[in-house]
Amino acid sequence: LALGGDFGGARLKLVELTRVYGIPESDFLRFANEEIAKGGGETTADAIRILAEYDYRLAMGANPEVQLTALLAVRL
Repeated sequence: LALGGDFGGARLKLVELTRVYGIPESDFLRFANEEIAKGGGETTADAIRILAEYDYRLAMGANPEVQLTALLAVRL
């Protein structure tokens, strides 16, 4: 959804996955990494680098919801 330009829809899905279904933020990033790696393409390396940056921020103790929302807003 976010890659398609639907930030609002992507944010709602993020909230649903993390709050309703209880998916940990680290798993969200892992699943996103797996899907991006499957897709291939010329922006794959940039997308994985961005995921790694946000994973580092989470590991350093940043607010998970704020960081994942910021991740959804990144344009490739």
